[in-house]
Amino acid sequence: MTQNSCCVPGCLVTSKDGVPLHCFPNPDTDAVRFQTWVSNVGLDVLQFDNDTIRKKKRVCHKHFKSIYHYTKNRLCRLATPELQMPAMQTPTSVKVVITDEQTTSTSTDLQSEKLIFARKYIILKQ
Repeated sequence: MTQNSCCVPGCLVTSKDGVPLHCFPNPDTDAVRFQTWVSNVGLDVLQFDNDTIRKKKRVCHKHFKSIYHYTKNRLCRLATPELQMPAMQTPTSVKVVITDEQTTSTSTDLQSEKLIFARKYIILKQ
């Protein structure tokens, strides 16, 4: 029997672990949800065509919120993988530093000086 595994980067769940593995939505009939799944899973599946993703790639049950879980390990039709998704992780806190810099620009046409303020936004991951 072929062993399937979860295609989410860093997830080591396989069919032998007893955790349900879910197929991607059909890209022909549910294109928006299919693209959401692909986007959430990340770059690892982007190297494959839609047909290969649909037929051969799986996402384990652990990546879906409990509100999407139905009985018998089935998922709601609106389910999208959102838990423990490396592609979706953002820093827990962000510090924004704003600095104003003053520079002088001389226009050759007008022969006048313009005072230019440039605002820089620096985002620091903490």
